[in-house]
Amino acid sequence: MATLSKKIKERAIDASCLDERILKNVKHQKIDLVQWIFDRVNVPSGGVVLELCSGTGNQTIELLKQVGENGKVFALDISEKALKKLKDKTPVNLIDRLITIPASIDSLQHVLKKVSPEIRYFDLIFCAYGLYYSERPEDILREMLHWIAPDGSIIIVGPFGPNNAYLFNFLEISGVKIPDYVRYTSQDFMEKITIPFATRHFSTNNRYTMVNPVIWKKQEDVFQYWQNSTFFDEKKKEKVKKQFDGFFKRNDEFVNEKWVMMIEMSDKIKDAADVSEN
Repeated sequence: MATLSKKIKERAIDASCLDERILKNVKHQKIDLVQWIFDRVNVPSGGVVLELCSGTGNQTIELLKQVGENGKVFALDISEKALKKLKDKTPVNLIDRLITIPASIDSLQHVLKKVSPEIRYFDLIFCAYGLYYSERPEDILREMLHWIAPDGSIIIVGPFGPNNAYLFNFLEISGVKIPDYVRYTSQDFMEKITIPFATRHFSTNNRYTMVNPVIWKKQEDVFQYWQNSTFFDEKKKEKVKKQFDGFFKRNDEFVNEKWVMMIEMSDKIKDAADVSEN
C-alpha cells in the first residue's frame, strides 16, 4: 500500500488549503455534498456523536443541528486552526452542543478516555474525507467497534473509482506526477479498506454512491484548487498554467468528476471486535 508522506500530510491538514479546496468544490459542484449526505443519514436526536477528521466543519454544523438541544457532537481533528474556524462559524444557539478535540485520529482511544471519561459509547461515529489520512486506518476502524453503542452506527464517506480522473490526467500531460498515495486514497481506499471491514463486522450495510460534476468556468478557479491540493507541484506551476490557459481558450468550462461513496454500518455482529482480521 502507498505511504503517506510528510508533504502530503502537511497540505492535507493545512486549514487554509482545506478551506480553499472546499470552496472551489462547493461553489462549482452540481450536487450539494452536505445535503446529499444528510438526506440519507439518520442522526439520532439527543444522541452523542463523534466526528473524526472534522476539519473546518463542513458537515459538523449539520450534525449539531440534527442532534438537537439534548445532543452532543465531539469533533476531532489534528489541526487546531481548523477547529478554531469551526468554532468561529458555529451558530451561537449550537455552540453548547459542540466539543472540539485537537488530536490525531491515530491517538483515538487514548484521547477519548482522557477528554471525556464519562462517555462510554457514541450513538454515531462519522468520518467524511479523512480516514485515509490515518497511518493505521484498519486499526482505527476496529477501535470504533469498541466506541459505538450496541444500536449505534458508523458512517464513512470518501472518494472512489475514477474520482478526479479527468483532472489527474490533465495534470499528467503537463508532467505532474500524481503521488501513488493520492491515487490510492482518491480512488481505491473505500473499496479496499472500508467495504471489507463493514461486511465483516456489521450485518446491515447501506452503501450510497454518486457522481458529482464540478464545473469550473474560469481558469483561476481550477488552478487555485490544484494549488491548494495535496498533489500540487510547485516546479510544474508555470507549465500547468500554460496548459490551462490553452484549454480555456478552446473551451468554456473544465469539468472534473467527484465520485463519492458513503457506507452506513449498523447492527454490529456480536463479538465482532474480537474477530480475527487475518
